[in-house]
Amino acid sequence: MKNCFLIFFLIFILNGCGFEPIYSNKDTSNYKITILENKGDVILNNLVNRELKRISNNNSLNEYKIKVNSKFDKIIISKDSKGSPLEFELSAKISFEINGEELNKSMSFKEKQNMKKISDLFQQTNYENIIKENFVTSIVRKLSLKLYK
Repeated sequence: MKNCFLIFFLIFILNGCGFEPIYSNKDTSNYKITILENKGDVILNNLVNRELKRISNNNSLNEYKIKVNSKFDKIIISKDSKGSPLEFELSAKISFEINGEELNKSMSFKEKQNMKKISDLFQQTNYENIIKENFVTSIVRKLSLKLYK
């Protein structure tokens, strides 16, 4: 009986502590983002545009005008005895030029990951696209945290 009471008490106390994940409410952004220009890798730019529109609050008075410059590299790390690539390093570098009332700044973020060669070219291309999406999601989250501060 004491154990049940203790467990109930702990759950009740921990439930009221006010914990909330950072990304739980997407509507808490206090800024509107307008994309002025895109340069670089087309796929990365499209993904960045989609993510920035998702986090932007169009009703906000605080507006940031952003220029995006992206670069994606696929570098061969190792080859087999025949000279065929075995492992690649995928890297994405996205630079943002931000202009707003309170902030005029350039920010650059870089993500990289190693990938082994997949025998099926279609699967390899799909996997690369998934990695690009993960890169962009991570970079836009970092940008969002910088803008939120």
